[in-house]
Formats: sequence, structure tokens, C-alpha cells
Amino acid sequence: MLKKVLKWIGIILGGLIGLLVLAFIVLYFVGSSKANKTHDIPVETVSIPADAEAIQRGEHLATIYICTSCHTKNLGGELSFAVPGMLSIPTPNLTSGVGGIGSFYTDEDWVRAIRHGVGHDGRALFIMPSNVFHSLNDEDLGAVIAYIKSVPPLTTSCRKGGLSSWGG
Repeated sequence: MLKKVLKWIGIILGGLIGLLVLAFIVLYFVGSSKANKTHDIPVETVSIPADAEAIQRGEHLATIYICTSCHTKNLGGELSFAVPGMLSIPTPNLTSGVGGIGSFYTDEDWVRAIRHGVGHDGRALFIMPSNVFHSLNDEDLGAVIAYIKSVPPLTTSCRKGGLSSWGG
């Protein structure tokens, strides 16, 4: 009797483990498919000011829209989350320093990234809260970009701004 009960417990546990493995495999392939999907966002031209007042306004907007919470106060980025050997989620270095995306992002790339959450390679920037920035008017968006471009170059230890799907 005890052997039958243990046998059924083993069968049930084995089935549950099998279902978990199957679910993980399905989620992996679905996630990979979405991660590699590219988006064709039309180029938007936004005027990027160069005056100190606009840059100061851009810094203010970057602060209140929490850009500095993810990308750090100096916009140098950081490793936000990591599971050793499995997953790391860096926030990109936005400056033009070594490893920063500011060294190769065009004004149009910044607009697509901030307003639409799409990197220069057309792939989604998964954790970028672009829905918050989507309604920024062109003047404010231009000021934010002007501020980002004015920040002194910093070197980052993350790979070229993090994961390639983050814009690096």
C-alpha cells in the first residue's frame, strides 16, 4: 500500500516537473522571438537646442521623469539586476564615453528610444518606460536630448550600454 502511494506521488511530482520544464522552454522561445523582433519607427525630426537654458530644462525633465533613477545621476548606467550565470539587466550608459550609447546615437535614435522605446537597431528597449515620454512635446524632448548630449563622457563596465536589445 505504501509503495503504491509513493509511486503515485513520484508520478505526480515527475509530471509537475515535466510541465514546469515544458513551460520554461515555451516561454524561452516566445520571449526570444519577441526580443529579436524589429520595429520600423519612422524618423522624427526634433530640434535639439544648444543653449544653457534648454539644457537646464532638459536636466530638470530628466530628473522628474526618473531618467536618473535608472541610468544614475551622472547617466553612466549601472547593473540593475543580475542572476549570476543566467541573466543580467544593465541600464545603459547614455554618455558619449567608452561603452556609452551616446557615442553613436543620432538625434533620431534618441527620439525613437525615448519616445517609442526602440533602440538604434530597431529592437525594443524592454524596460524603457517610453509610455511616460510618448506625450512629451518636441520642445521638451529636444531639451532632454540636449541635456543627455551635454553630460560629460563616462566609461562604463557594462558592455556597450548593456544588452544589444537595450540599444547597445
